[in-house]
Amino acid sequence: MNKRDFDQVWLKAHTKFHDLVYSTEGNYKALDIFNLWDGIGLHDNSVYFLQLKTNAWPKEQPIIDWCTKYNAKAMAINVKLINDEPEEWDVWIREY
Repeated sequence: MNKRDFDQVWLKAHTKFHDLVYSTEGNYKALDIFNLWDGIGLHDNSVYFLQLKTNAWPKEQPIIDWCTKYNAKAMAINVKLINDEPEEWDVWIREY
């Protein structure tokens, strides 16, 4: 597992309530941050958009498109349970 020293991490809670996002291309309701991200982290004077998945990787093209359009940094985090007793997790990270 790669070590990352984030100053702060905000994870968006998934609830039955959606947020209203105002956009010049048309307003929309989103469960995730901008319909793509599960959280935002502050690291080394930079902002990282975070996408977390269990047992799979997210689609890369939407992440690449977002990072290119907004000159943003992002991390996709894949978490897999590898052992029930004792509980062990494998964490993989891709940076964009």
